[in-house]
Amino acid sequence: HRHRWSEVRSGCCDHGWGEANFTRTEGEVETWQYRFETCVVDYFLVVDSDTAKIVSWAWRAPVIGAQVDETACRRALAGRDSAS
Repeated sequence: HRHRWSEVRSGCCDHGWGEANFTRTEGEVETWQYRFETCVVDYFLVVDSDTAKIVSWAWRAPVIGAQVDETACRRALAGRDSAS
């Protein structure tokens, strides 16, 4: 699944999820990946001097070919946020 998100200030990165498990820069786009037992979530950001814009995001099951459990994935994200 790919989804669009609205523009956010650089504080977007202070969302409470802590450091990404994996980051990569490809051209002007940064990928921030968060891994959970139930899913893997990728955020795609374009960053300039003082703002970051999440231009897209995707989630998937941690095992290739499996179905993502969207409810469990949302709970994992919420749990990481509350643990920070």
